Amino acid sequence: LTALDAALVVSEAFITQLQEAFLCLPPATYETVRKKLNLVPLPIATDLMDQHSDNSRSRQRAPQVTFNHAPIQSKRPDIFARVMDRVMSEFSVTSLFTRRFIASDFGAEAVLGLRTKYGERVILGHDFDIRDYYRALWASDFQVSTATHETLGIATLEAMYTENCCILPDIPTYREISANCRAALYRPDDEELYRVIVAHLQNPTAAKAVAAQLKEAARKYTADVIVEQLLPILERATAG
Repeated sequence: LTALDAALVVSEAFITQLQEAFLCLPPATYETVRKKLNLVPLPIATDLMDQHSDNSRSRQRAPQVTFNHAPIQSKRPDIFARVMDRVMSEFSVTSLFTRRFIASDFGAEAVLGLRTKYGERVILGHDFDIRDYYRALWASDFQVSTATHETLGIATLEAMYTENCCILPDIPTYREISANCRAALYRPDDEELYRVIVAHLQNPTAAKAVAAQLKEAARKYTADVIVEQLLPILERATAG
C-alpha cells in the first residue's frame, strides 16, 4: 500500500475498517497509507437496468420478496429462509432466490427445504442471465439482506435502483448506501427481521415510499457520478 500512488476504496465504512486495522502500523507508515485511501464506489449498470424495466409490478399477483445474494456464510441465506418460512405461512407472498443453490452451498438445506414446502411460491433463479436478473428485480416488491458484513452492497444497490423496498441490517455499509433510511434498516435479529417484513407487507403505501427514497439514494452510484469522483484522484496521482 505504501508503494501505491492511490488506493480506491468502495465505501466510507470500508475506509473506516481499514484505518482501524492499520492502527497497528508504525505512526509514520499509518499516516502514509491513510492518505492514499480514496472513496470511489463501484458503479451500477443503470442504463442496462432501465432497458429491462417492463412494468411487471402492475400485474395482479402476490408480493414478491427477493434474496439476490451469493450462497455463502457471510450472506446468511439460512436466516432469510428461516424467517421467510414464518412469513410465508402467514401471508400470501412469494420468495425469489436469484442465485443457484446446490446441496453443498451454505444455507442450501434451508433454501431447498423452503422450495419443497411451498412449491411454486419459492422461485429458484439458478443464476439468472443478466437481462433476466434485472427483469426479475423490476418485478420484485421487496429485497432482503441478511449479510453480516458488506464492503459496498452492489446487489442491494441494484435492488434499490429497481424500486424495491429493501430491508437491510443496520450495519455501517447499509446505512451509508441507503442514506441512513431508517425505515429500511433493522437490528440484525430473526424476530426483528420478521417484524419489519410484516410491517412493510401490511402497509404497501409506506413500502413504496421507502422504495422511492432508496432509488434516489442509489442514483449516487451511477457511472457518471462515480467517474466524477475518480478523475480528480487519477489527475493527482499522475500529476508528477
